[in-house]
Amino acid sequence: MGTLIRIVLILVGVVVAFVLAVIIASESGEVVVLRTFDPMGTVYETRLWVIEEENRLWLRAGDPSSRWFQRLKVKPEVELERGGETRSYRAVPVDDPDVLAWLNARLAEKYGWADRLVAILGDHSVSVPTRLDPREG
Repeated sequence: MGTLIRIVLILVGVVVAFVLAVIIASESGEVVVLRTFDPMGTVYETRLWVIEEENRLWLRAGDPSSRWFQRLKVKPEVELERGGETRSYRAVPVDDPDVLAWLNARLAEKYGWADRLVAILGDHSVSVPTRLDPREG
């Protein structure tokens, strides 16, 4: 019985270590706060990675069924906090495999080992690139 308990404890330790590594990885590098709103106006904050290309910001919905992504599809007016500043945007999901390949490559380049570790949990080929268009006013 003692050997079985040790094996279970080791397995639990490995799982806990992996989860902690993913949490640390997802918080490494530049992390922004995306604020989405439900139809009642309730604000939700999600921490995400960001890419800036030609003065345009891009996010990746790694899981298209994630709540933050579902909220912005219904109400695309969002706020993004980056570098201590908050700005308003209109989120535009982009269904284009070439854009997805480009964004995945840029995120892998920017976030390195962290992006590779997070990729173990999900399939980046089903991710959805999301462009943030600035809103006036």
